[in-house]
Amino acid sequence: MTQEKMTKMVTGIVVAATVLLAFLFGFLVYQWITLGVQGHREQQLLQQKEALQQELATQEGILGGILTEDEIMTDLAIQNGFVSGSND
Repeated sequence: MTQEKMTKMVTGIVVAATVLLAFLFGFLVYQWITLGVQGHREQQLLQQKEALQQELATQEGILGGILTEDEIMTDLAIQNGFVSGSND
């Protein structure tokens, strides 16, 4: 094998390894960003869940003897826009 062929082969291997490492690093950064976004979203959902549970506890205290638990849940679902208010 001549010196020129050896140089071209080594250069090709180095370029291929560099491209592979750059791709893998880019993929790793993408995964880190995805995990961060999902973690932030999970924290927001947990905070929203706690706020809704606290509101439910408040509503149950106010409506405790008047409405059943299913009626309270339906009322809260209607207030938060999860279901429509009509019972057709």
